[in-house]
Amino acid sequence: MVQKCVLLSMISTTLFFALSYIHAEDYDPDINFWPIFYYNKDTDTGEKEIEAFYPVVGWHKDKDARVFCFRPVYSVKKIPKEKYKKSEFLWPLNYTVHAGNRTYTKSFPFYSYTKDTSGETPEKERTFFPVFFSRTQNGKDKDFAIFPLYGTFHHRFNRDKIQFILWPIYTEVIKGDRHSWNIIWPIFNYSQSTKGDEYGYKVWPFYGKHEKERSFEKGFIMWPLYTYVNAEIENVGRYEGWGTIPFYISEKSPVSDSQSILWPLFNHVDDKQRGLERWDYPFPIATRIKGKERNKNTFLPFWNIDRKRNSETVSFAYPLFWLLHYETGDSRKTDTVRFLPFYWKRDEYLIHEEKYTGLRQIWPFYKREKEPDHSTNFEVFSLYPFLDDESWERNWKSFFHMYERRNDKTSGRKTTRLLWRLYHTENSERLSYLEMAPFFSLYKNKNNNITCFSLFCNIFQYKKKETDRYIKLLYLVKIPLTLTAKNEKVTIEQ
Repeated sequence: MVQKCVLLSMISTTLFFALSYIHAEDYDPDINFWPIFYYNKDTDTGEKEIEAFYPVVGWHKDKDARVFCFRPVYSVKKIPKEKYKKSEFLWPLNYTVHAGNRTYTKSFPFYSYTKDTSGETPEKERTFFPVFFSRTQNGKDKDFAIFPLYGTFHHRFNRDKIQFILWPIYTEVIKGDRHSWNIIWPIFNYSQSTKGDEYGYKVWPFYGKHEKERSFEKGFIMWPLYTYVNAEIENVGRYEGWGTIPFYISEKSPVSDSQSILWPLFNHVDDKQRGLERWDYPFPIATRIKGKERNKNTFLPFWNIDRKRNSETVSFAYPLFWLLHYETGDSRKTDTVRFLPFYWKRDEYLIHEEKYTGLRQIWPFYKREKEPDHSTNFEVFSLYPFLDDESWERNWKSFFHMYERRNDKTSGRKTTRLLWRLYHTENSERLSYLEMAPFFSLYKNKNNNITCFSLFCNIFQYKKKETDRYIKLLYLVKIPLTLTAKNEKVTIEQ
């Protein structure tokens, strides 16, 4: 009972001061008891912002989007014009995205759900990995699986239909006009086509054969000691391959020849179609590629140099240090330098638009971004090592928000925040705001000639608007001050 009374008294006191503050003369911010409660509305842009028990509760609204956060448990972002909504619960473990006619839900690592209503009939897919799966597509084919007891899949894994019972005891696969049956996969298999021109069987690993008339023949004897393939590939020609894995493997066709000895120790490929040769010794540690449009020299983890027609990648002490250069035609160039996870540098040039974006990050101490409109954002102690992640910013960034400075060229606003927001400044052509919460704040509106100075969350407040001045004490006691033009004497109105 005592706890309830204390809680009610705290809520009543907060509401009393907040409601008293609402009736004060308008100035930015409208209500400021930060970090307990903060409310601000920009009269020029219509943006609204609410913070409560910072950084736990946050709400923001502008002309395009709405964002609500109960950090770090839950957040939601809505863009009504685009029919977009993303809600996150204990991010990154759980999130749901609604984008137009498509809905996607992910609960890492076990559950996922997808729904698409863009077609005539809705398509749904649900997975409890790796035990349960279901999907409805075109209103006809229904996929359902309880692994390993029973399951049916349509148009998955490059197959028309897959069905299993007590996997791997029994499996049936359909692809085109070919049916395949497996008993105790992969040991026993038999397959045939409805036309009768294709058949196959195997008792793995002893013997297997798969043949289609005037098309291909492949098989094995004591796999992997001997395997072979002979095929006639459309628009390519005759393909022949055989091997005694891993001792020797040979593949020959009109477009490519390859040989492997003690794979992966040595491998050679002559790609006639693309005009390049490749050597691996062994794969993937040492690789050499030489051709008309690509040259690569790799000896992992010490270095990797890969040059293509439109890109260049250089890395040392792989995967720690990277240099990347990429070009998209003659319209975009991107240069990136990474020394994971500490240093990240990225420059992107939009050539025709004459725009530039840049990023510098020394994790976790420093991060600076420059946007195409020349806006800049500077942060100190940026804990998240990756880039461009709105979900991190909504759910976790506020807890580690030590210092940030932003220069928005579009609105002409410059913002600085230190120690979450104990020290806060905003400057533009219209206004100037300085705050050291909860000790004092100073606000100036240059357009309306308004100046306001307050102490201790407006327990004491002085305000000037043109020639009108007043002092307000304890949110309720207002003492007007009048400055006469003749004798410049100050009088107190009763």
